Amino acid sequence: MPVDITPSKRAAEQLKSWSAELERRVSERTETLKQQEQFLRRVLDTDPNLIYVKDASGVYTLANQALATLYGTTPEEIVGK
Repeated sequence: MPVDITPSKRAAEQLKSWSAELERRVSERTETLKQQEQFLRRVLDTDPNLIYVKDASGVYTLANQALATLYGTTPEEIVGK
């Protein structure tokens, strides 16, 4: 007696559709976050005040251009130190 695999095919197609939708949403959210990060970086780097964030261990997790200029380096070189 043949086995009807139609429900399995439908389930596989639905799963594929959900996966594609999830990938689309993640891609959109990633792009939004990148844009927000770029905006924040522009705001921080145009502020003349020294702006930085350190974690509980005292390691820089964020530094703006004013702080980097004071130390003669770049924000990227400060982060992690």
